Amino acid sequence: MNITKENMIISKRDLKKLNEKFEKASPEEILDFAIKNLCPDLATITSFQISGIVILHMFKKLGYDPKVYFIDTGYHFKETLEQRDNIADFLQINVETIKPTIKKTDFEKKYGKNLSQDDPDTCCNINKVVPQKRLIEDSNIHHWISGIRKDQSDTRNDYSVFMMDSNNKIRIHPLINWTKKETWNYIIKNNIPYNKLYDRGYNSIGCEPCTNPSTNSNDERSGRWENSQKTECGLHLSLKN
Repeated sequence: MNITKENMIISKRDLKKLNEKFEKASPEEILDFAIKNLCPDLATITSFQISGIVILHMFKKLGYDPKVYFIDTGYHFKETLEQRDNIADFLQINVETIKPTIKKTDFEKKYGKNLSQDDPDTCCNINKVVPQKRLIEDSNIHHWISGIRKDQSDTRNDYSVFMMDSNNKIRIHPLINWTKKETWNYIIKNNIPYNKLYDRGYNSIGCEPCTNPSTNSNDERSGRWENSQKTECGLHLSLKN
């Protein structure tokens, strides 16, 4: 495996070797490897939920300030926007906010105000997936840190630490083998500010029209897209081992 700061492209063979090497590694070990071998070609996209803020805190603890991006769909809870600003202040990091190419007023004029209910896949695609895809394609960044965990949903249970997306960019999941309990324990131990919606029964926080307090304590994403078969916004569906 030949990964240097001059050659930061990871092949599929390297991907397999990395997953074998880091299968049982701690999140800090995974992040430390990424910092030492993949910087400055490294960034994270986060919505400042519990896994995301743990990763940002670990980055700071390891002495590295990553490039941090936040996709503002125009439909976030005000608490989520407050959380973005709180974490930026708490960790003294810069957050670059990415927005869809179509303004919210034009979006609602074209699609109406209920697209999130009538066609949530199209709504997510326009306001989340396309902005992220555009950001990744237009940037010089080849390696992305994401906070997804296996225990969040069945759709993520087969995910690995290192995966490749449809643009051959590498997605790294330091917390993939952590549990919800481990994540909260870290937040409490380090006094990290968290989105106050969690105290009101929300376990997974997306856009306001599509997010409700959780109905099943054993299913972290049970409050998302209620009365729908939809389980993912689409940001992670292109990943492959």
